[in-house]
Amino acid sequence: MIKKISIVLIVFIISVCVVFSTGIKIQSVEISGHKVYFNESGSGEKNILFVHGLFASKEQWNGMMQFFSEKGYHCYALDLPGYGQSVGYPLNSYTFQNEANYLSEFIEREQITHVNLVGNSMGTAIVSLYTHQHFRNVNTLTYIGGAVGVSNTSDAFSFHQKTGVNPFIPTTVDQFKFELSLLFYKPPVLSSSQMENIVKMYTENLSHYQAVYKIFAQQNDEFYKKYNGKFSCPVFVIWGEQDKILIPPPLSQIKKRVENSQVILLSECGHLPMIEKTNITNQAYLNFIQSVK
Repeated sequence: MIKKISIVLIVFIISVCVVFSTGIKIQSVEISGHKVYFNESGSGEKNILFVHGLFASKEQWNGMMQFFSEKGYHCYALDLPGYGQSVGYPLNSYTFQNEANYLSEFIEREQITHVNLVGNSMGTAIVSLYTHQHFRNVNTLTYIGGAVGVSNTSDAFSFHQKTGVNPFIPTTVDQFKFELSLLFYKPPVLSSSQMENIVKMYTENLSHYQAVYKIFAQQNDEFYKKYNGKFSCPVFVIWGEQDKILIPPPLSQIKKRVENSQVILLSECGHLPMIEKTNITNQAYLNFIQSVK
């Protein structure tokens, strides 16, 4: 059993990009018999909940959490069950719907009301499902980075199909460098030892990562076909123009796919705007959330 399925890539990137966060506390709550760990910052009645993507962790949101807690928002970012520190969950936990059910349980346990939901990549599917099922408790819905359900086109998927090499699960340093090139417009510079340690983590737990990815790939195709972009709350989309994990459709198609949404496409930006374009993403999301009555 893998002890920690957190993509340490994100942790390294955060330190490389000098995203030092203060006032963020690590908390835990029991969800379905296991502990779910989450970061919390700020206080008050204006709640924001951040949900990460595949093989990621709560730390990818540190830059946004620090900014918005200083603006008077109560911020949460959880390690989804099975990811990061939230270990011990069985493989069937990794379906989008089960993760959405866990998210619902988390929100209830923490008594988070009138929540502003934010998701990245796979996380967009989970927050979308929650929003449809609990629309009375959702104030706004936001996709930051490639949105599952809105795009099903990816250089990463195509590369995997053609070569049999999965860039999401790199087993060599060269494969890891390729993953970075897919995630970022300008990949961060990591040392040889950092990259070797990341690759070692993947290779030592290869069968687990492969099993989780298989579930994700099946869910991704099904979710795209059944995607429902009609929401009763305001929706905001921030997408990097150079995203190669989920390639953004033309602006008109995004707005058609996600009805009544506001959309911003960021130039010179990849799959993780909250890390690669932190300041621009923070200000754009602040403008949106403040405009909602």
